[in-house]
Amino acid sequence: QVFRPDGSFSHAVPNMPKSLHGFVIKDDILYASVLKEGRVIKATLEGEILLEIPKSSFPEENFGPKGLRLTSVDVAPNGDIYVVDGYGLDWIYVFDQEGNLKKTFGGRVEPYHLEECHKLFIDFRYEEPRILCCDRRNLRLLHLDLEGNVIGTYAKSLRRPSSASFHGDFVVIAEIAGRVVVLDKEGEVVSELGTNDNKREAGRFGVAPERWQTGVVVAPHGVTFDKDGNIVVTEWNRTGRVHRWDLV
Repeated sequence: QVFRPDGSFSHAVPNMPKSLHGFVIKDDILYASVLKEGRVIKATLEGEILLEIPKSSFPEENFGPKGLRLTSVDVAPNGDIYVVDGYGLDWIYVFDQEGNLKKTFGGRVEPYHLEECHKLFIDFRYEEPRILCCDRRNLRLLHLDLEGNVIGTYAKSLRRPSSASFHGDFVVIAEIAGRVVVLDKEGEVVSELGTNDNKREAGRFGVAPERWQTGVVVAPHGVTFDKDGNIVVTEWNRTGRVHRWDLV
């Protein structure tokens, strides 16, 4: 769904699958994981499907008890497409621009020990781009190089980090357990937004609108900086909710 800067609804992008879970827009092209179908799509912003990576392109021996549960996708500078099975067994797959599988790494094994790698992003803030993993159940953010080698833990003791977005030297993290934080390049918290310490609300799907408080989050699931540095947060919520914090 597309909204204008003032929050009013513009339109829905046609031809989009109903279970899109994580997507990025690069050079006006949308790359998305389709959770319930185990596939990846590449599409124009008008909804024309340009490429599909079907479930059959993923090695079946890596599927978990619930099958292939793709949650996130991003694109490296060379056009390679990185996909994570974040609701499955946390394997990370690398495909070329034509959708051919090049490499698999990650998972719950040494040295990664991922546990619900909910989203991954290509982090361009360093001399060499790297992967930022939102390792949700481990309460941490993990950096890998583009070949899959572990660089190290970027931040820890978070509130189940679910998504990320970059602006300059900073990254904003949506924490599904009731907080949004901004971190610097060293992984230190420089700002907290919307903190909710109510255990009956934080991270809960069914919190009704009459219990919402302006400026207080419930279950942040997605986040982005806009081009001006304002922060937009979507929540995991039965009703649906979007926040915006303006850069001042």
